Amino acid sequence: DEEKKSLLRLARAELARTFDDEEGFSHFFWCIFDKELPRHAKEWAKSIYDAKKQRKGRVIEAFRGSAKTTIVTIGFTLFRIGHDPSKANLLIQVGDDTANTNTKAIADVIENNPGWKIVFPHIIPDYQLGWSANGYQVKDNSMDYSEWRKINADRKDPTLLGFGYRSGSLIGKRPTGVLIIDDINDINNTSSPKENQATIGVL
Repeated sequence: DEEKKSLLRLARAELARTFDDEEGFSHFFWCIFDKELPRHAKEWAKSIYDAKKQRKGRVIEAFRGSAKTTIVTIGFTLFRIGHDPSKANLLIQVGDDTANTNTKAIADVIENNPGWKIVFPHIIPDYQLGWSANGYQVKDNSMDYSEWRKINADRKDPTLLGFGYRSGSLIGKRPTGVLIIDDINDINNTSSPKENQATIGVL
């Protein structure tokens, strides 16, 4: 019933907030999306955290319909923002429209999702500093705002940005948190080996 589900949500929210690892992410995913993290995605999360420990990136190849964008691009980025809100995160996708759609989806969770408000109630939008496609900023509401700004004084980029891979706005961006390059290949840039190489060269 609803009472049991509410108690379960509180318990899993506590685990998601406490553990910044693949298990914590599994609990977080359930709190946000109201369903269990698929088995194949648990392997993705483990591989990402294994790479993080080695200070390396990770390439994830997935079948169509695997929900890679929902789980990794949106879900995992959200999880990292919750655990480390002082970092700058960047999404790079095939075009600005796609990147804007996904950054907006992430922002909507932070702004409106009841699961987020239970897991990370103190991480909220910083409307004063910016909350739009030009850059989404969060703040840690558990501390004085002046102290929060002091912690972030040397961070040049917003909490979250998203651009197409050809965007000139990528120049000079320095993500310190999550950098996700998601599905930048399409029919327009992979029709020949030369075009495909040119796409890789952009990055």
